[in-house]
Amino acid sequence: MKLSPQIGFLSENNVEFKKVSNPMTDDTFFTATILIVDDDPSSLRQLKRVLVNAGYENIISASDSKRALNVCSDKQPDLIFLRLSIQCLDGDARLDAFKACYKKPDFPIIVLANQGDLKTRLMAHKWGVREFLDQPYSPSEVCFRVRYILKNA
Repeated sequence: MKLSPQIGFLSENNVEFKKVSNPMTDDTFFTATILIVDDDPSSLRQLKRVLVNAGYENIISASDSKRALNVCSDKQPDLIFLRLSIQCLDGDARLDAFKACYKKPDFPIIVLANQGDLKTRLMAHKWGVREFLDQPYSPSEVCFRVRYILKNA
């Protein structure tokens, strides 16, 4: 393939392909804004530590729904980790509130769940959530899921 400066790439048959631009490139993965919403201080610290050790720089944490919704509305994070059992809102209302304050077209969220928590998964699936992180989780799984979502956002 040859590079065409005006179009993108030219194939062997000179068929033009436009280069697709993803705003989240390898250079910007680690500067993505990540919001962690969890009312368990230990779990919140553990997940934040995994992300910091992996090199992510902009991590915001919230231990209640009100602060989390304000952060979501103001900062428009690139990714949200959300525990649905957090106090103040039931799961349906919480997901609806997050979607309402999120202005980007995609809803990049990873639901934090306890292993085998089918009720949480079913409720989250109803709202379009497709990524889950079961506790206990491995740091490598966290990093894989974060990179996958940021790359495909």
